[in-house]
Amino acid sequence: MVLARGYLICATPRSGSFLLCEALKNTGVAGRPAEFMRRTGVPDWSDERYQRYFKSLFTQGITENGIFGMKVMWMHFEDLLSELQLLAGGGTWQEALERFLPDLRYIVISRRDKVLQAISLYKALHTQCWDITDRSTADQPLHFNFGEIEALRQEIELEERCWQHYFALRNVQPFTVVYEEFVPAYEQTALRILEYLNVPIPANLTFSERRLQKQADGVTTEWYELYHRAKQQQV
Repeated sequence: MVLARGYLICATPRSGSFLLCEALKNTGVAGRPAEFMRRTGVPDWSDERYQRYFKSLFTQGITENGIFGMKVMWMHFEDLLSELQLLAGGGTWQEALERFLPDLRYIVISRRDKVLQAISLYKALHTQCWDITDRSTADQPLHFNFGEIEALRQEIELEERCWQHYFALRNVQPFTVVYEEFVPAYEQTALRILEYLNVPIPANLTFSERRLQKQADGVTTEWYELYHRAKQQQV
């Protein structure tokens, strides 16, 4: 299968990127984007094994029309560029990007409410429950910690600025998805991205079943209020 066009979903943790990947996969014509760059959860990731895995990405993330997609966090972006250079056998990272991800497009997803995003990340880090289908440790007790949540909020904002700096240096205008607007417009957003990717929309396109659901709960609401009270006390 020939890779005709590649795209990267440029994200920060808990920005809604899982849901966006699902929406694009559910079109059946926009690649099979996933967070391929993570080494976590596999204790015996040797460099050699990881390189073999990396080479296989281009068959995992592509659909029959030659569209390839993957999600990447800023913290993993340098690893992606390094692996592409190794795969290319040298040259600059820009040359490697152009070789393995032709006609590269960028999609950015972000959340307006960084506090809710940081709370979601805090809960996921402490429970290792990253989506609604993973209930292995989701019920363990959690305790509000303003300092940790605030540090995560600041880290999220820093990573977003890093992405913005990269796009400015490359003179790139990415397609932007705002989580709060995307959730109520799931299919419409995916169709707009198909247009941005210049992917013909099949006349009989039917989205596959939506699996991921919102994870915010009463704890999230309570912590949101606690965070803002604590923040106000700092002023």
